[in-house]
Amino acid sequence: MTTRNEAEEAERRALEALEDDGPELDADGLVPLPEGDRGGRVVTGAEQLANAAPKTPLTQTLADLLPRALERMRARAAGKERRLPIPWSGVARVIGGDRVDRSDAVGREVLRPGVHVLVGGTGSGKTQFALSLALEAAKAGRAVTYVGLELDEVGLMARLMALAWASVRRLDLMPPDWSERWASLDWPEGNAAQEGLERVAAEVVPVLLELVGKMRFKLGGARSGFSAKDVGDVLDEALTDSTQERPGLVVLDFLQLLGAREGNPDDRDIRTRIAGAAYAANNATTDGRLAVVLVSATAREHYDKLEGLNLVKLPPAGSLVGTGKESGEIEYSATTVLVLAKPKTSQVAAPFKALGGIDGWKRARLLAVAKNRHGGAGDGWALLGWDGGAFYDVDPSGDDLEKARTATPDETAQAATPDETKASPSGRESKPTKPKGAEGYDRKKG
Repeated sequence: MTTRNEAEEAERRALEALEDDGPELDADGLVPLPEGDRGGRVVTGAEQLANAAPKTPLTQTLADLLPRALERMRARAAGKERRLPIPWSGVARVIGGDRVDRSDAVGREVLRPGVHVLVGGTGSGKTQFALSLALEAAKAGRAVTYVGLELDEVGLMARLMALAWASVRRLDLMPPDWSERWASLDWPEGNAAQEGLERVAAEVVPVLLELVGKMRFKLGGARSGFSAKDVGDVLDEALTDSTQERPGLVVLDFLQLLGAREGNPDDRDIRTRIAGAAYAANNATTDGRLAVVLVSATAREHYDKLEGLNLVKLPPAGSLVGTGKESGEIEYSATTVLVLAKPKTSQVAAPFKALGGIDGWKRARLLAVAKNRHGGAGDGWALLGWDGGAFYDVDPSGDDLEKARTATPDETAQAATPDETKASPSGRESKPTKPKGAEGYDRKKG
């Protein structure tokens, strides 16, 4: 039986060997035990550390790094590594700044590799916003993975169909909130709903298959305990997809539904789980091959900051960093932080006059680019149309928002006339036509 003194002497010899050229390792990569001393031995912590000495260097020389760096530089020069496009020129203008001088897909390539946090309250449209980013990336031929922790296949398909339907805008067939009704089983009675579903499906399913047929999905993870470790596994899987242009995109919707790993007491705290997911995302994006969007709910104490915002007194966009529920800390280290907010309806009437009135657009949204590590133009605010199913690029130049922000009280009152805000004879909100310049997913556009 080995004595304590002999064990300490063996430990000393092992550590001395590490300081030289390292000990000889056996077939299992471990420091071999002395002959005749295989059973009942006490192995100290320091000796375990010596046995686990790395087999490969932890650092690299310039000669190691140079080939890979040149390979990626050549890929960028050849246009094989590009920023991710986003669907709305108004938002692209704020994120990309002076780089955005055109409204086509190339002009909207502003989302860099990195970790992007999207914050929004209940009903703000954050899931549709995130799905819109995913569809636009897939449309550009990027590898895309969407993790929807509160969606099942019905909820996902209803939302995707709403986005595809946005390019058709057949509001005589279904009201803007039809996707919400189908997802929640709040169907109108009679055959009209069934007929409407079949007509919509026939119209948009081929478009969806063409656009997002290669997208990957993970649904209902909250119920199955989808953890921060699972997030890391999904990111690793996305990084191995070399069939499409880089960077790819992974969307995690949403952070507060992350589950705990079974048997891991440290995961009981939601902040620990969110921090673990953010750590995995940061690791996956360091080499520029991936962008990750982390969707976060708004913290209850910040609800008032994002509801009924007065356009004349908009706060600095940067003041909204940290408004996410339990995600405030990771927002400070993110590449960008995007925050969805609701403006006062009466103040956004002017931009919608050309669209047939404000009444059908009472759910217009403001987007604050609260943080942008790479800089951008303006002070970080953009205006979007929102009909409950999709967002629209109603103010690509930002001029209408600027006019609303500098309007006098009299001008604001004149912008919202009674004729524009009255309900339709059926009792529903009036239904706008397709916005001029709205970005949709039209099969003819590819």
